[in-house]
Amino acid sequence: FHITHWFYVDSLIDWYHTALFDERLWAILPAYMQDVVSHGQDTLYVPVFTPPLDGVKRPTQLLRVTRTAPDRYAFDWTDVKRYVDLARRSGVTAFEWCHFFTQWGAKHALRIYEGQGEDERLLWPTETEALSPTYRAFLTQYLPQLHRFLTEERLLERSFFHVSDEPHADHLPQYQTDRALLRELAPWIRVMDALSDIAFARQGLMDMPIPSISTALDFVAEGIPCWCYYCCGPRG
Repeated sequence: FHITHWFYVDSLIDWYHTALFDERLWAILPAYMQDVVSHGQDTLYVPVFTPPLDGVKRPTQLLRVTRTAPDRYAFDWTDVKRYVDLARRSGVTAFEWCHFFTQWGAKHALRIYEGQGEDERLLWPTETEALSPTYRAFLTQYLPQLHRFLTEERLLERSFFHVSDEPHADHLPQYQTDRALLRELAPWIRVMDALSDIAFARQGLMDMPIPSISTALDFVAEGIPCWCYYCCGPRG
C-alpha cells in the first residue's frame, strides 16, 4: 500500500535560508527525498501551489503563473517537472497534488501568487470564495494543463488529488459544491481526503476517504474502502 508523509518545502527554505527555489535548495532536496524513501515512503506531495495546510505558509509555488489579461493566465511547468524528476530519481513512485481548496471548510480559493511568490503578490484577495467566477476561470485554464502535464509525464495513474483537508460535518454542503465543480471541469480527477465524518463517504463525495486511525474501523464496518491517517491524535 502507498505511504505518504506530507513534505513541507517551506521548512527547508526557512532552515537553510534559501531564496525560495534557488540552486541551493535544488541541491538540498535530494537528500531529504531519499531519506523519506529510505523510511518506506513511496508517495510525495507536490507543492505545485503553496500547500493550503496548517495556516499560512511561506510561498512554495513550483508552478510559475503569469497573468496575461483579466482572468487569463500563462503557466510555466519547468520547476514542477524538475521537482518530479528529482523525486523519481530519489525513488518516489507516486505523487500527491496540491489541495484545490482551503483547509477546514473548503470555503476559499487557494493563495496563488504571481510568478512563484517572490514578492508575495497574490493573484486575488485571500477572501476569494471557492466558487467565485475568478477562481473558476483560473481552474478552467489550469486543470487541462495539469492533465496534459500528467499525461506527458506518464503520471496520471500514479497521482492522487485532494479537494480540501479535514472537512468536518458542518462543511459538508461546501464540500459538495466544490467537488461538483471539479467533476464538471475535470471529470478525470479522483479525489481522496483526510476526514473523520463518515457522512462524506456515505454520499460518495470522494473516491477514497482517509479517516483518522481512530475512526477508520467505522468505515470498514460499513464496507467502505479507505486509507487511514495519523496526525495529532489519538495519543497515549
